[in-house]
Amino acid sequence: MVDEVIRKELDELYVMSLPQQTDFITKRLLEAGVQPSISNTAFTSNTSYELGDYVLIDINPVRFPERRTPCILDARDYEPLKGLFFRNEARDTKIRGKYHKLPKITVSPVFIGNQKCSNVKVYRYILNAPKGVPVDHVFKSVVINTREAIVLSNTADNLKNRSCTRNLSEEQIKANKERDFSNTWFAYVYWRMLGLISQEDAFAYNLEKNS
Repeated sequence: MVDEVIRKELDELYVMSLPQQTDFITKRLLEAGVQPSISNTAFTSNTSYELGDYVLIDINPVRFPERRTPCILDARDYEPLKGLFFRNEARDTKIRGKYHKLPKITVSPVFIGNQKCSNVKVYRYILNAPKGVPVDHVFKSVVINTREAIVLSNTADNLKNRSCTRNLSEEQIKANKERDFSNTWFAYVYWRMLGLISQEDAFAYNLEKNS
């Protein structure tokens, strides 16, 4: 059972825009005693917040504040990426008949083999996934790029993990809704980073919001 105060915070976050959610969550991390690390370029201000096994990067484009977005990584994966250029190349994506601006989080410069590359999708870099190989976002959120949240996949499994319900059993539909953090990524922070709710609480919250 989620504490009443925490539940109120989650519901307030749910109706905020992504930049507003990011601002709220970073303040929450500061209150938890996290010491931020700032890396600025001419185009983006990146502030990282490391807590336990996880890191939240606040990607804040100077010229396009509406593209501000978080990116959550495992601390071990962030280590070799410290100081590099994280960027949100926002893209229009059609979801349930409507277009939404979804983050497209990339990192530069990185080496893939012996080749220096720019603007590589962060989840592809972490998994060393060549272009064209499907990567399944288990929690359906492009801002959550921890190892438990991204896996190499195939087209069939990738389609099963999407929010479509065709040919899925009731149990599979329920599991998809429970794991769907696409609109509740902040609940992942409350679960994994802040430890204010349990996995069971987070999944129950997702199921409620996605039903």
